[in-house]
Amino acid sequence: MSPKLSIEVVPQCSVSVFEDICKGIDVTWSYGMCSDKWLGNWLRIAQTKPELFILLENNKPVGFCFFTVKNVRKYGLSWKAAYLNQSGDTNVDQIWVENNRFFCAEQHESNFLNLVSEILFTKYSVSELVISLTDQRLTFNHISNNSTLYSSDCNVSYVKTLSRLCNIDDILLTLSKNSRSQLRRSIKRLKENVGEIELSSPQTKADQNSFFDHMSSFHIARWGNTNEGSGFNNEKFVYFHRMMLAQPETSVIVKLHASNVVLGYAYFITQNNTAYFYCSAITPSPEFTYFKVGHILHLYCMHYFASLGYLTYDFLAGDFRYKQSFSDTNYSMYTHKLVKKKSVLSYLARIKTLISRLLSTPSPDSPQQ
Repeated sequence: MSPKLSIEVVPQCSVSVFEDICKGIDVTWSYGMCSDKWLGNWLRIAQTKPELFILLENNKPVGFCFFTVKNVRKYGLSWKAAYLNQSGDTNVDQIWVENNRFFCAEQHESNFLNLVSEILFTKYSVSELVISLTDQRLTFNHISNNSTLYSSDCNVSYVKTLSRLCNIDDILLTLSKNSRSQLRRSIKRLKENVGEIELSSPQTKADQNSFFDHMSSFHIARWGNTNEGSGFNNEKFVYFHRMMLAQPETSVIVKLHASNVVLGYAYFITQNNTAYFYCSAITPSPEFTYFKVGHILHLYCMHYFASLGYLTYDFLAGDFRYKQSFSDTNYSMYTHKLVKKKSVLSYLARIKTLISRLLSTPSPDSPQQ
């Protein structure tokens, strides 16, 4: 007899209720960067508390996810959208969740999605589901008849295996000849001009706060006046990551320096023997522009985490050459948008798809024909 799956909804879930529910669930999945600790701290900064959807198997909790329902205005239209484990608020979502997912055993993922989407489409009058940067790929086979896959974007994520890397030279030997040569030259020049290179971790709470404050100033100096901006100018972003750092074994901040000169900082989310590279901040001093400080920072961070017994170094989403050069494998993360069938958005999706196909149709004399 197949198990009976059902959904229990906790409206506007609080942190305390979520933490109590987590204690009663037998976790049969592996958390990535987005963990129960991440979600708890997200709840603390979310202005609109999300709905918690609990997956029940024969009335026993076996999974969960959050959705925040928001009104959206676009193209002269308005509709309701629901965001998986996010707020739909740019100010809050700047914390930028990755490894986002429906938290349950793999065999329940499709059913969980379809049960939740049915509730959101009917009881909450939602027209669009937004699932950002998930490592769960959705195809039409996963989706019930009540919705259609409007768009699905793929982002590559690079990973470095840390096992058997005992020192800096071990890591350098895993790189291409060209990358290895460039890094060795940069390290040599940096040592000759500044001093011995070291990576330090905070020893006290005061050290940790100091690292974070200085990292903030470096990051703002580099990104504060750009179109992207710096998250460290966002009070909610700062508060969230201070909470992450205050909890044991959830995140790590480190400092790269040569003699007494600070070269940069790196911040990681840590989970299941994996260091997830979240962000870095390099000294804004122009004299260090040509020393490849960012590359050296990653090199020393890899050695640091390998020495602590971590197994993987995950660069998270972003197809950048430096990530690829350091990595030995990769995986994909997807951003999916699902729309309710027969809604205005579903017709807009059809029109957009038709226009895209027409624009991509090659001319009769094209080599593609």
